[in-house]
Amino acid sequence: MKKRIVLFKGQTGWFMTPEFIGDKEELLKGPAGKSCDENWAMIARKFTQAKTKEEFSKMSAWAQRLYHDGAAPAQSQDIQLYSLPETLPDEVLVVYEDLGATGIQILANCSVCGRTHFLVYRPDKSTDASLQCLSCASKLVVRGTLPGPDAWSDALDMYRKPAPSYRLAVPEDFPSIQKALREAAEKKQICEEDIASAAKTWLADSMKDSGAASHMNAPVKILKIVGYSGDEFIYQVMFRDWSTAVVRARFLKSLK
Repeated sequence: MKKRIVLFKGQTGWFMTPEFIGDKEELLKGPAGKSCDENWAMIARKFTQAKTKEEFSKMSAWAQRLYHDGAAPAQSQDIQLYSLPETLPDEVLVVYEDLGATGIQILANCSVCGRTHFLVYRPDKSTDASLQCLSCASKLVVRGTLPGPDAWSDALDMYRKPAPSYRLAVPEDFPSIQKALREAAEKKQICEEDIASAAKTWLADSMKDSGAASHMNAPVKILKIVGYSGDEFIYQVMFRDWSTAVVRARFLKSLK
């Protein structure tokens, strides 16, 4: 019987569901009196759709109601701040906050009085970000990097396009890498026939996501904007087989 938990990666912290033991198929073979209305694949798919902490909390309560135990009354537990369980579960599903729905938050400190502020770039392309302290009007020191208005606008436009408007990259989308590998082949550092394999390995390593590495050139649906780092947006995407991956903007190419 598999034990599972679901984590929510939000901008204000990590949160976790209570432990889920088994699913519909597993509990049919388990102890009498215990059952579940759905298999885990469907439950996980629903969890993935949660965009905010509040939606995740509601999804956790919904999932708990799918489980039935004739020997114990049903009790829904609230989500909690994540802490390492005493015993590790068999599976962990990570659900990301959708910055395309909530906006991007970043911390800033007043250089004079030390007050902490949250700067927010909102999904309507506006911002409540002020670089002046609300207490003493001194300049704020931003702890991190916010995208410029044009970059944020472009990311939201990309996020809102109907699927499939993008595909996952292939090695041929990066001519500089192809050129470097061919130069290495000419110097006998790599065999000509190994160039394609080496390019694919380089791209898989660069994506840093096993799900993405196995879906090169596949059309994707952009589910969420999940981060901004190194002057680049990070997206969660879904493939036609319902699996997901987290990739940087450079690895998403327009189908047009």
